[in-house]
Amino acid sequence: RPFRAHPSPPQASLSSTFTSETEKEAKLKYNIRLTVNIVTALLCSLQALPVHEGNLASDMGWVSKAMELLLLLLPSPLTYVRRGAAESIGLLCTRVKGSLINDTVAQLQNVLEGLYPNGKKRSDFNAGQYSKCGAVLALACIGRGGAVKTRELCMMCLKMATDDSGSELLKTWSLYSVGVLLDHVDLGVDSSAIRKHLHLMSDVVDMLLSRFLSDWTESRGNGLSTIIRLQNIMLPIFFELDPSHPAVGTLCSIVDVLKGYGHATVLHECLKFIELIAVFDATRINTTESLEFLISIIDSVGSAAVIGSHDADCFGNEP
Repeated sequence: RPFRAHPSPPQASLSSTFTSETEKEAKLKYNIRLTVNIVTALLCSLQALPVHEGNLASDMGWVSKAMELLLLLLPSPLTYVRRGAAESIGLLCTRVKGSLINDTVAQLQNVLEGLYPNGKKRSDFNAGQYSKCGAVLALACIGRGGAVKTRELCMMCLKMATDDSGSELLKTWSLYSVGVLLDHVDLGVDSSAIRKHLHLMSDVVDMLLSRFLSDWTESRGNGLSTIIRLQNIMLPIFFELDPSHPAVGTLCSIVDVLKGYGHATVLHECLKFIELIAVFDATRINTTESLEFLISIIDSVGSAAVIGSHDADCFGNEP
């Protein structure tokens, strides 16, 4: 009878598969480290860059190359890379004056519309959502530098925060971006400017009530903590412009609801809100309820009762 060779054992193919997977994982980690190092180097360099104006700024080829690279990093699934790119875009626009700001805002608006920065159609949904997250924060960082009217940028971010097609992650980043803008708003001194700011603040409060408080009751804590963080930014502004504004009571009611949400970051922001209220108007505090809330947090410290102590923060970062 003819001799039949036995099939080779599967160990060799399994070994090559494991080796291949190991190499892929090592390459992925290397690419992550490389990307983080690049955006960190850019951010640090831009922080140290003095302000450039006039022809000198427009003639610097590195500016367009740096902006092109930063826009390419916005769709990164890595939170630190996306945030670093957005912060760097804001710094670059602040440091280099001229047409760069308007051009960049137009490119970021394309991203918010689901397109590439150059206006071409984008087909990757996940990358598009990540890009939008980076774009809203980049707009806020540009506005923080005072180069663009805060109200216009704030309305862009609010639009993304109330977009039905947007992910929870995008809504969280949009809310955070609204807070960045309001935290650096120039309130002005004339009555007309104050009325405009109060109207904008009222729009933000209405948005919180109509959209997030109703739709995010079962949301993860990172979104809810961003809501209260935004309130902590708005509260001192309301007391500076109009302490009797009805929105102040609305903000207090929202915190009364959300402080029962068992998430460490949410509780932390609730504590900050109570502290602010105690400073500006202690009569609005229910002393008994506030003491019970504080005691419950103190009792839970160091135990498993602190729900969410290992949850992600408002940017989706794991501790």
